[in-house]
Amino acid sequence: MADPAWLRGLDVRFVGDAASGDGLRRDWFGLVVRELIDPKCGLFGSRDNNHTIEPHQGSGALHGDHLVHFELLGKVAMVALANGEVVEGLSLSLPFRKLALGRALEAPQDLMAIDYDLYQNLSLIHI
Repeated sequence: MADPAWLRGLDVRFVGDAASGDGLRRDWFGLVVRELIDPKCGLFGSRDNNHTIEPHQGSGALHGDHLVHFELLGKVAMVALANGEVVEGLSLSLPFRKLALGRALEAPQDLMAIDYDLYQNLSLIHI
């Protein structure tokens, strides 16, 4: 995998449609990502009125193979980035991005994104 050329040049064609090109590839990435992050699937949730998303804590109980779905989403995002595509709707929460990159969460800034009410209550306590 020293040369990731296999990631680039993805050509997407829909059954029954003669068209091809960048627009269809972009549509395909959008369709796949929207399906995987749909709240009805139970894989992702939002704490900020759907501005950002993060893995749902109960996804394992809803889907026995939830890790396979997360891996698929990661691979689709990787191929999209390699093809210069912006994946619409895949706005991950700041705390989740930090954890995915191996960075530590810092209170109180990250607590505000995780649980705003708890952050507000703790900010009222003066020790």
